Amino acid sequence: MSKFKKYEAGALAKAASDKAERAEQERRRKERLEKKKKEEQAEEEKIDHDSKIVELTDEQAVKLQEEIDNKVFI
Repeated sequence: MSKFKKYEAGALAKAASDKAERAEQERRRKERLEKKKKEEQAEEEKIDHDSKIVELTDEQAVKLQEEIDNKVFI
C-alpha cells in the first residue's frame, strides 16, 4: 500500500487538472453553441423582417412602379 501512496498525490492532482480542463472545454463549447444560435436567430429575424408580404394600395402600387421604372439598370 505504501507504494501507491507515493503516486497518489500526483494522480489526484492530474485527475483534478483533467476534470478542470474538461469543464473548461465544455464551457467553451456551450458558449460557441449559444453564440451560433444567437447569430442564426438574428439572421432569421432579418430574413423574416425583409420578406414580409405587404398589401399595397393602388396609389402606393403606382408610386412603387414609377420608382422601379425610373431606376437605371447597369
